[in-house]
Amino acid sequence: MPEEMPFEAAALVGEFRRHPVLVPLVDGGLMSAEQGGLRWLFAFTSAETLAAFARQRDEGGAADVGRECASVYGARLLDEVIPALDFPCGVAVDAGSEGGVLLPPVRGIVRPSAALDTQADGEQA
Repeated sequence: MPEEMPFEAAALVGEFRRHPVLVPLVDGGLMSAEQGGLRWLFAFTSAETLAAFARQRDEGGAADVGRECASVYGARLLDEVIPALDFPCGVAVDAGSEGGVLLPPVRGIVRPSAALDTQADGEQA
């Protein structure tokens, strides 16, 4: 874990890794959005936060968001899914809620191979 990461952030990432989250599925893939030049996977800590997100989107068929979802441990998203993608990607946890948080693709959160702050030779950028 990088020394720069505050204890609170490290604890949050640890909790996320150890617990299952709900990831909405859309057209056979994981629901995501682009913001700030990065792709963000949506993950929800409860069915209630997922349902609130779907209501907030209020787009045609948005009520169906979360009707199909996968339950995966946060560690699997950070250690397997994100490194397998061919583009930078982070996780938006409980998007749209007061407790929502973004987990960016940086060292200490994702594997060094998927971290934006790691150079190709594995050194810190």
